[in-house]
Amino acid sequence: MALVPKSSNPRYLTLELITAKTRMYLTQKKMEKLKTTLEEAMMIMETDPLGCTGRAAGWLFINHARNMTAQLSYLNLSKPGAFNVYNGIFNTAKTSFLRSMTNFKRDGGNDGPFGFGFALCRLVILLLRCGDNGLTMGLIKPPDDDIISAEKYMRHLEDSDIPITKILEMQLRLAKCDYVFHRSHLTRAFEHATEAYNLATAMNLLEFTEHAHNRMSFLNSKQSITWPDDDISEEDVNRILFEDSTSEGEIHPREYILSS
Repeated sequence: MALVPKSSNPRYLTLELITAKTRMYLTQKKMEKLKTTLEEAMMIMETDPLGCTGRAAGWLFINHARNMTAQLSYLNLSKPGAFNVYNGIFNTAKTSFLRSMTNFKRDGGNDGPFGFGFALCRLVILLLRCGDNGLTMGLIKPPDDDIISAEKYMRHLEDSDIPITKILEMQLRLAKCDYVFHRSHLTRAFEHATEAYNLATAMNLLEFTEHAHNRMSFLNSKQSITWPDDDISEEDVNRILFEDSTSEGEIHPREYILSS
């Protein structure tokens, strides 16, 4: 911060430093500090929107959107009016992701394409409504238009010249997991979540390791085979295994059931 007044663009450098702080607070889950810092940064951008465009603004809008998406995962949707609140936060986050992508397009450095791809993946995850951290999988069904848009965004990224780094691949795998989940391909969704988990673990990105693990746990619970909750007695086991199936008082073998 001491170097800021000596720079050629003090507002932009200040914005870069504040953006770094927002990322730190996001990682540490210090949401009150994140909110205050984001408001400070937004005020700076409003005073000089042309001078603050580009990479710093792009990351700032991503962090602003991710602050919103984190809130979505913890809403109690059973409360009256919860979906009105959800939709308001959802639209704010969507706007910030789109503004982020616009700013990254204006950036002439290497961060531009990478940031654009990162924002695109996070936007896809938002549209598919499985939650920033995967905790709302199966709770909310996105509109068909959003599922179609999500597929188009992913195809756009894969068909573009943007290098798919390991971090981008990890984000894309999370997005694909959510997409194929809504297409009812649970096994394929689990595979994408596992790949995302392995990539995040290898890069020591604990935040996204957790996001991938939440998806794996949910999908595993949808596919695993379990016994019914009520216990079966030893006497019942003996009858099932050894008695003639035509005998009076027959006890039918229990069927495996899929956990719901």
